[in-house]
Amino acid sequence: MIPRLIWTSIAIAAMLCGHMPCQAAIVLSFSTDSGASFTNAISTTVGDSVDVELYLRETAGENRLSNDGLIGFGTRAIIDPSFITIRDVTFNSLLFSDFSASSGVRIPSEFSIVGEALIGIDPKGSEILLGAFTVDTTAKGTSEIRFGDFDPRPNRADFAFNDALFTTFDKELFAIDPTIDAADRSRTHALTITAVPEPSSLSFLAILLFALTTLRKRGQDSFRICDRILNKASGDS
Repeated sequence: MIPRLIWTSIAIAAMLCGHMPCQAAIVLSFSTDSGASFTNAISTTVGDSVDVELYLRETAGENRLSNDGLIGFGTRAIIDPSFITIRDVTFNSLLFSDFSASSGVRIPSEFSIVGEALIGIDPKGSEILLGAFTVDTTAKGTSEIRFGDFDPRPNRADFAFNDALFTTFDKELFAIDPTIDAADRSRTHALTITAVPEPSSLSFLAILLFALTTLRKRGQDSFRICDRILNKASGDS
C-alpha cells in the first residue's frame, strides 16, 4: 500500500509539473525592489506610483543565460489602461544599446522595451535587468500588462543567446505557433496591478462604517428601552 501511494504521489507531481513552471526555463520577471524579489502581482493605492523593473531570469537549474549571455532582446507590452498609465520607459543602458529607438510608450495602450548588447560586453547571469517603467494608478480597479514578442514575424527573432550559433529563443518565451499565425502571441508574461482607494478614502470609509455601526447600536438600544416601557405599562394596567 505504501509503495503504491508513493508512486501515485510521484505521478501526480509529474502531472502537475506538466501544467506548472516546475521545469527549467528562462522567463520574463518583474521586480519592485531591484531584483531582491520577483512578483507578477502588485497592489498599490489610487494616485500612487510604482517603479517596476523587467528582468530575464533563469529558473529551476537553467543555465544558458549564465553560460552564454544575451546579445539582444525585444518585448512589446499591451496595457489595460482602465486604471493605470505608463511613463518613463527605459532600457538598461549599462548593458544594452537601444537598437531601434523604440523603447517607450507609443500609444496609451502599448509600449516596448528593446536593446542589444554593447560592443565588448556579453551580459551574463541568472538574472539580467532589461529595463524599467513607472506605473501611475488613476482609479480603483485591476489592470494588466501583458508582455509578448516585439516583432512576431517569421525569422525576426529579438531574444538571442550569445552562443556559437547565436541561438534565438523568442518561441520559447512566447510560444508562437507559426502554423497558426505568425502574429499570434499565444503565450504572454502578465503583470497584474490592483489599485485600492487612497489612505484618506480608506479612513473616511472606516469612520463612516463606525458611525453607521454606532447609530445602529443606539437604535437597537432605543428600541429595547421603548419595548420595556410598553411592557411595564401593559403590566400596570
